[in-house]
Amino acid sequence: VQIKQNNDVLNHRTLSIYMNSIIKSGLTIKEIVEPRLDLKFENNGKRFQECHIPTFLIISGQKNK
Repeated sequence: VQIKQNNDVLNHRTLSIYMNSIIKSGLTIKEIVEPRLDLKFENNGKRFQECHIPTFLIISGQKNK
C-alpha cells in the first residue's frame, strides 16, 4: 500500500493510518517489524532508550481470498 506525500513535505502519519489503509486494501497483517535501538546505545542507560523513535516500519501482509 502506498500513501502519497503532498509536495515533498514530510507529514507525520499515525500507525492507525497505515494499518487501516492495509486493512481497507483487503490485506491481512501477518507480521510487523520495528527496528530496535542498537545494543551499544541500549546498554548506555535510559537517555538513549527514551529518545529512540524508529524511522521505518516493516509490515508483512497477505491478500484475503
